[in-house]
Amino acid sequence: MASMVRRSVLSSLSLFLLLTACAQKEPEADLPSLVAALKRPDEIGRGRATTTLVTLGERAVPAIVPLLSDPEPSIRRVAVATLWGMGAHARAAVPQLVNALSDEDSAVRGSAVMALQAIGTEATEAVPALTRALRDRDDNVRLWAVKALGSMGPAAAAALPTLERMVKNDYLGPSVAEAIRQIRADQSVAAARARERQDHRRLGVR
Repeated sequence: MASMVRRSVLSSLSLFLLLTACAQKEPEADLPSLVAALKRPDEIGRGRATTTLVTLGERAVPAIVPLLSDPEPSIRRVAVATLWGMGAHARAAVPQLVNALSDEDSAVRGSAVMALQAIGTEATEAVPALTRALRDRDDNVRLWAVKALGSMGPAAAAALPTLERMVKNDYLGPSVAEAIRQIRADQSVAAARARERQDHRRLGVR
Protein backbone atom coordinates (compact mmCIF):
# COMPACT_ATOMS: atom_id res chain seq x y z
CA MET A 1 0.00 0.00 0.00
CA ALA A 2 2.79 2.37 0.98
CA SER A 3 4.58 1.72 -2.30
CA MET A 4 1.42 2.53 -4.27
CA VAL A 5 1.07 5.81 -2.39
CA ARG A 6 4.72 6.60 -3.02
CA ARG A 7 4.35 5.95 -6.75
CA SER A 8 1.22 8.11 -6.86
CA VAL A 9 3.00 10.98 -5.10
CA LEU A 10 6.02 10.72 -7.39
CA SER A 11 3.78 10.63 -10.45
CA SER A 12 1.90 13.72 -9.31
CA LEU A 13 5.16 15.51 -8.55
CA SER A 14 6.57 14.68 -11.99
CA LEU A 15 3.42 15.96 -13.67
CA PHE A 16 3.59 19.17 -11.62
CA LEU A 17 7.22 19.76 -12.56
CA LEU A 18 6.45 19.11 -16.24
CA LEU A 19 3.52 21.53 -16.28
CA THR A 20 5.58 24.15 -14.43
CA ALA A 21 8.40 23.84 -16.99
CA CYS A 22 5.95 24.18 -19.89
CA ALA A 23 4.36 27.23 -18.32
CA GLN A 24 7.66 29.06 -17.93
CA LYS A 25 8.11 31.83 -20.45
CA GLU A 26 10.78 31.17 -23.04
CA PRO A 27 13.66 33.61 -22.47
CA GLU A 28 13.85 36.43 -24.97
CA ALA A 29 16.57 35.97 -27.55
CA ASP A 30 19.26 38.61 -27.66
CA LEU A 31 18.71 39.57 -31.30
CA PRO A 32 21.28 42.41 -31.38
CA SER A 33 24.00 40.04 -30.17
CA LEU A 34 23.00 37.34 -32.64
CA VAL A 35 23.01 39.79 -35.54
CA ALA A 36 26.35 41.18 -34.40
CA ALA A 37 27.73 37.62 -34.45
CA LEU A 38 26.81 37.37 -38.14
CA LYS A 39 29.15 40.30 -38.81
CA ARG A 40 32.17 38.77 -37.09
CA PRO A 41 34.82 36.76 -38.98
CA ASP A 42 34.47 33.82 -36.56
CA GLU A 43 32.89 31.11 -38.74
CA ILE A 44 31.82 28.95 -35.78
CA GLY A 45 30.17 31.90 -34.08
CA ARG A 46 28.44 32.87 -37.32
CA GLY A 47 27.17 29.33 -37.74
CA ARG A 48 25.72 29.22 -34.24
CA ALA A 49 24.08 32.61 -34.66
CA THR A 50 22.61 31.56 -38.01
CA THR A 51 21.16 28.39 -36.49
CA THR A 52 19.57 30.31 -33.62
CA LEU A 53 18.15 33.00 -35.90
CA VAL A 54 16.68 30.39 -38.25
CA THR A 55 15.03 28.75 -35.23
CA LEU A 56 13.56 32.09 -34.15
CA GLY A 57 12.06 32.48 -37.61
CA GLU A 58 9.73 35.34 -38.42
CA ARG A 59 10.50 37.48 -35.39
CA ALA A 60 14.19 37.60 -36.33
CA VAL A 61 13.58 38.81 -39.90
CA PRO A 62 13.46 42.58 -39.17
CA ALA A 63 16.83 42.34 -37.42
CA ILE A 64 18.46 40.52 -40.36
CA VAL A 65 17.07 42.55 -43.27
CA PRO A 66 19.38 45.59 -42.77
CA LEU A 67 22.40 43.31 -43.31
CA LEU A 68 21.32 42.81 -46.92
CA SER A 69 22.56 46.36 -47.54
CA ASP A 70 25.89 45.91 -45.74
CA PRO A 71 28.89 47.03 -47.83
CA GLU A 72 30.71 43.77 -47.05
CA PRO A 73 29.68 40.96 -49.45
CA SER A 74 30.39 38.19 -46.93
CA ILE A 75 27.91 39.74 -44.48
CA ARG A 76 25.26 40.05 -47.19
CA ARG A 77 25.86 36.40 -48.07
CA VAL A 78 25.37 35.12 -44.53
CA ALA A 79 22.31 37.33 -44.05
CA VAL A 80 20.55 36.09 -47.17
CA ALA A 81 21.54 32.49 -46.40
CA THR A 82 19.96 32.86 -42.95
CA LEU A 83 16.72 34.07 -44.53
CA TRP A 84 16.86 31.13 -46.94
CA GLY A 85 17.09 28.78 -43.96
CA MET A 86 13.85 30.22 -42.56
CA GLY A 87 11.78 29.17 -45.57
CA ALA A 88 8.28 30.66 -45.56
CA HIS A 89 8.97 32.35 -42.22
CA ALA A 90 11.10 34.88 -44.16
CA ARG A 91 8.14 36.10 -46.26
CA ALA A 92 8.34 39.59 -44.72
CA ALA A 93 11.75 39.98 -46.38
CA VAL A 94 10.51 39.34 -49.93
CA PRO A 95 10.94 43.00 -51.08
CA GLN A 96 14.54 43.04 -49.82
CA LEU A 97 15.25 39.64 -51.37
CA VAL A 98 13.95 40.97 -54.69
CA ASN A 99 16.42 43.84 -54.38
CA ALA A 100 19.17 41.33 -53.62
CA LEU A 101 18.62 39.77 -57.06
CA SER A 102 20.47 42.82 -58.41
CA ASP A 103 23.42 42.44 -56.02
CA GLU A 104 26.84 42.63 -57.68
CA ASP A 105 27.87 39.47 -55.81
CA SER A 106 26.66 36.31 -57.57
CA ALA A 107 26.59 34.32 -54.32
CA VAL A 108 24.19 36.87 -52.81
CA ARG A 109 21.99 36.72 -55.90
CA GLY A 110 22.03 32.92 -55.84
CA SER A 111 21.05 32.71 -52.17
CA ALA A 112 18.35 35.33 -52.70
CA VAL A 113 16.78 33.25 -55.48
CA MET A 114 16.97 30.14 -53.29
CA ALA A 115 15.33 32.03 -50.43
CA LEU A 116 12.48 33.12 -52.69
CA GLN A 117 12.07 29.55 -53.89
CA ALA A 118 11.89 28.37 -50.27
CA ILE A 119 9.21 30.98 -49.48
CA GLY A 120 7.26 29.69 -52.48
CA THR A 121 3.73 30.87 -53.20
CA GLU A 122 4.00 33.62 -50.59
CA ALA A 123 6.69 35.31 -52.70
CA THR A 124 4.64 35.77 -55.88
CA GLU A 125 5.39 39.49 -55.97
CA ALA A 126 8.91 38.42 -56.95
CA VAL A 127 7.76 36.87 -60.26
CA PRO A 128 8.84 39.86 -62.46
CA ALA A 129 12.28 40.00 -60.83
CA LEU A 130 12.68 36.21 -61.04
CA THR A 131 11.76 36.36 -64.72
CA ARG A 132 14.54 38.91 -65.24
CA ALA A 133 16.87 36.62 -63.26
CA LEU A 134 16.39 33.98 -65.97
CA ARG A 135 18.86 36.08 -67.97
CA ASP A 136 21.42 36.34 -65.16
CA ARG A 137 25.03 35.79 -66.19
CA ASP A 138 25.43 33.20 -63.39
CA ASP A 139 24.11 29.73 -64.27
CA ASN A 140 23.29 28.88 -60.65
CA VAL A 141 21.13 32.00 -60.33
CA ARG A 142 19.31 31.13 -63.53
CA LEU A 143 18.72 27.53 -62.41
CA TRP A 144 17.21 28.56 -59.09
CA ALA A 145 15.12 31.26 -60.75
CA VAL A 146 13.62 28.50 -62.89
CA LYS A 147 12.94 26.37 -59.81
CA ALA A 148 11.47 29.32 -57.90
CA LEU A 149 9.06 30.17 -60.70
CA GLY A 150 7.98 26.55 -60.97
CA SER A 151 7.29 26.39 -57.23
CA MET A 152 4.92 29.36 -57.51
CA GLY A 153 2.55 27.59 -59.85
CA PRO A 154 -0.04 29.61 -61.79
CA ALA A 155 1.05 32.84 -60.12
CA ALA A 156 4.18 32.62 -62.29
CA ALA A 157 2.21 32.40 -65.56
CA ALA A 158 3.68 35.73 -66.71
CA ALA A 159 7.08 33.99 -66.94
CA LEU A 160 5.85 31.32 -69.35
CA PRO A 161 6.87 33.11 -72.60
CA THR A 162 10.45 33.48 -71.35
CA LEU A 163 10.54 29.92 -70.04
CA GLU A 164 9.18 28.57 -73.33
CA ARG A 165 11.98 30.27 -75.25
CA MET A 166 14.55 28.86 -72.84
CA VAL A 167 13.33 25.27 -73.04
CA LYS A 168 14.47 25.04 -76.68
CA ASN A 169 17.70 26.99 -76.56
CA ASP A 170 19.14 26.58 -73.07
CA TYR A 171 21.08 23.74 -71.45
CA LEU A 172 18.73 24.14 -68.47
CA GLY A 173 16.00 22.78 -70.74
CA PRO A 174 14.93 19.83 -68.51
CA SER A 175 14.56 22.06 -65.44
CA VAL A 176 12.75 24.68 -67.49
CA ALA A 177 10.37 22.05 -68.89
CA GLU A 178 9.58 20.90 -65.35
CA ALA A 179 8.87 24.47 -64.23
CA ILE A 180 6.52 24.96 -67.20
CA ARG A 181 4.77 21.69 -66.33
CA GLN A 182 4.33 22.82 -62.71
CA ILE A 183 2.91 26.20 -63.72
CA ARG A 184 0.54 24.73 -66.29
CA ALA A 185 -0.53 21.80 -64.12
CA ASP A 186 -1.38 24.10 -61.25
CA GLN A 187 -3.17 26.38 -63.69
CA SER A 188 -5.34 23.46 -64.77
CA VAL A 189 -6.14 22.56 -61.16
CA ALA A 190 -6.97 26.18 -60.35
CA ALA A 191 -9.21 26.44 -63.42
CA ALA A 192 -10.99 23.20 -62.51
CA ARG A 193 -11.63 24.46 -58.99
CA ALA A 194 -12.93 27.77 -60.34
CA ARG A 195 -15.35 25.91 -62.64
CA GLU A 196 -16.46 23.76 -59.72
CA ARG A 197 -17.18 26.85 -57.61
CA GLN A 198 -19.18 28.38 -60.47
CA ASP A 199 -21.21 25.15 -60.84
CA HIS A 200 -21.92 25.15 -57.12
CA ARG A 201 -23.11 28.75 -57.25
CA ARG A 202 -25.42 27.96 -60.17
CA LEU A 203 -26.87 25.01 -58.27
CA GLY A 204 -27.13 26.94 -55.03
CA VAL A 205 -24.62 24.62 -53.30
CA ARG A 206 -22.39 26.11 -50.63
